[in-house]
Amino acid sequence: MYQIFFGSLLLSLVHALIPNHWIPLIAISKTEKWTLRRTLLATAITGFAHTFSTILIGIFVGIIGYKLSASYTFISTIAAPIILVALGIIYIS
Repeated sequence: MYQIFFGSLLLSLVHALIPNHWIPLIAISKTEKWTLRRTLLATAITGFAHTFSTILIGIFVGIIGYKLSASYTFISTIAAPIILVALGIIYIS
């Protein structure tokens, strides 16, 4: 459980360092001569929008995956294991 938490934390910190996440805000801030307060407000708004949209996309993809999993139980319980065993036998021989 701790590995997932710390892995997610590390990934989010590295993700925030990607220049295309903050350079546009800095460029607009400098061009428009925004105050630090206005820049931080814009950063908070865009950060919230980015996080919220990512969560919505994750929920949407999860729902689609859940609905598709019911349709593909044969593949995941019978066909995929047979294919993996066959590949293993071919690899061993």
